[in-house]
Amino acid sequence: FAYLLDPLFHTIGYLFLVEMESLRAFWTSMYNAPIAPLTRFNNTVVLGSLVSALVLVVPVFSGMKKFVVAYRSHIGARIEKMKIYQAISKSWIIQWYKKIRDIGGGS
Repeated sequence: FAYLLDPLFHTIGYLFLVEMESLRAFWTSMYNAPIAPLTRFNNTVVLGSLVSALVLVVPVFSGMKKFVVAYRSHIGARIEKMKIYQAISKSWIIQWYKKIRDIGGGS
């Protein structure tokens, strides 16, 4: 999926790396730092992906939180009544997972 967005990430990274003259000194100092070049921030796709992720983290988190709450209150109860769900939830691997989860203090 990310490969489909690479052109967009490249455009965003190019904007930050090349077109914003005010950031040029910052990128130069980062490139000359001992560890920062290992992050490959000087690659337009990498930097564009990072900037996109930082911009989208809050909206995606809040949207997913709303989705999970809606799922648990509306759809989850219907799915738990399905025979396939009941059969899978009784399998040995799911029972083993629940034991491990409960050891860790999960609910």
